Formats: sequence, C-alpha cells, structure tokens
Amino acid sequence: MQTRYGFEIYENNLIEKLSQAPWPRIAIQGTPWYNILTNERYAEQFGYVGPHVKDRDFYIKDIDDDEENNCEQSDLVIILLNLGSIPDDVASKFELE
Repeated sequence: MQTRYGFEIYENNLIEKLSQAPWPRIAIQGTPWYNILTNERYAEQFGYVGPHVKDRDFYIKDIDDDEENNCEQSDLVIILLNLGSIPDDVASKFELE
C-alpha cells in the first residue's frame, strides 16, 4: 500500500509500539482495530479479493480489456473503505477513474 498508493492502513510505528507495550493487569481482549474485509461475508459483498489469495488476478474481472489492472478494482475497495483515515494531502492526489 505504501509503495503503490502512498499510505499504510496500519502505521508501522503503532504496530511496533503495541508489540513492545507491557501486558496490562486487566486487558481488553481481541484486536485493537477491526478490518471489515477480514469477514468473508463483507469481502464478498464488496467484491474484494485480498493480496493473500494466490493468483487473485484470475478471480478479479473488471469492465475493461486490460488484464494488467484487474487487481486495482479490488485494491480500490480497501482505499475507499479507509478514505476517512487517509491524510487529505495524500487522498487529494488520487485519480479515481
């Protein structure tokens, strides 16, 4: 995400701080954030195929004949779902076509 779009959904420094934080006496259980696309039901409804799926470009079909950009349709889903957390100066440079 950083290389291609200029931002990360999960900030590396936050992940590093969380991994080094001491375990509290009374802890909140589970994960510190929720990614809606980890739920298969939502992923299917949004037409999202994650990068962890081998040969995902075979499963993603878009409206044009360019086979090189098929994964962009699926990547756009995660960008739009997280648009509110993307810095304005980065989001303003997106060309959503």
